[in-house]
Amino acid sequence: MRRWVSISPRAVERLLDYGRLHAESGVERIGVLVGCGDLIADAVEMTLESSQHHAVLDDGRLLQLLQTLDGRSYVIGWWHTHRDDPYPSHLDVRTQEGWQALYEDSIAATVSAERMIVLLWRVEDGRPLIVREVKLRDVER
Repeated sequence: MRRWVSISPRAVERLLDYGRLHAESGVERIGVLVGCGDLIADAVEMTLESSQHHAVLDDGRLLQLLQTLDGRSYVIGWWHTHRDDPYPSHLDVRTQEGWQALYEDSIAATVSAERMIVLLWRVEDGRPLIVREVKLRDVER
């Protein structure tokens, strides 16, 4: 089982940008993580609808993305923004359990809009396991 601890600067910067958009608009963002080998290479937004505490993934956009991937890249998980605390909620844990039921190695990311932190995590024994934390200062600009 992979642990997906490697994430590209591009993916981190995009996730933090989505966090900034959440902070500006007050509504959550959601999307998918695209991997290549053992690297989280990109984060793509796929928000269909959202509110202050909820976001819905656009399945149509996800299908379009899947058709464009080249065979080396694939969707390895999902992400969404939180206003403040990046720690996964009970609903986030249930969502990730669904992803892991379909793809055992999938990973989730939550982004704190106010703290500018990205948490990479999985579910193990019914609880979130933080795999990696990336802060704004960790990203070279």
